[in-house]
Amino acid sequence: MKNDAHAKLRRWSIIGVFVIFALAGLWHFLYEWLPCGLTAVLAPVNESPWEHAKLFFAPAVIYFLIGRLTVGRDYPNFTFAHAAVLPFMPMLMLALYYFFYWLGVDSLVVHLVITFTVIAVGVYTAYRMTVSVMHMDTPVYRMAALLTVFGMLFIFIAFTYYPPHIPLFQDPTNMQYGIPHK
Repeated sequence: MKNDAHAKLRRWSIIGVFVIFALAGLWHFLYEWLPCGLTAVLAPVNESPWEHAKLFFAPAVIYFLIGRLTVGRDYPNFTFAHAAVLPFMPMLMLALYYFFYWLGVDSLVVHLVITFTVIAVGVYTAYRMTVSVMHMDTPVYRMAALLTVFGMLFIFIAFTYYPPHIPLFQDPTNMQYGIPHK
């Protein structure tokens, strides 16, 4: 692939970090603004660590879909690469969250830095996989990408409506699980 094509994808990826970060910020309040079943599944319904994992799903999927239709069509690996980072980003966020929690550091600034870092690492990883010489455009990879997206959506649906009663799913502000009771 020509260097100018890689430069375009690099620019798209760098811009993507900031766009996904901004969308994640808006996404944080989406359920509060529009409380319904769709927003409950796609946006955090409470302040639990698990619900904040949703901030890395829908905003990234939206940006990655637009990317697939624009710069991504020139890269056979684009779809799988961008689907593969979707579960990675919430896992990294939770690992960093609990690391800082263990250190006793809990502030909005730390949470924002974690969010930005996770998005940057996820987008960078997707970029590196996209330009990789590996061939990730076979039917198996396409099916894996599809299963990843729909599998995560299923998990978000299940745990939004039926959250396990463990600290990961508990809202520390009201000690409730799942959709807040009014």
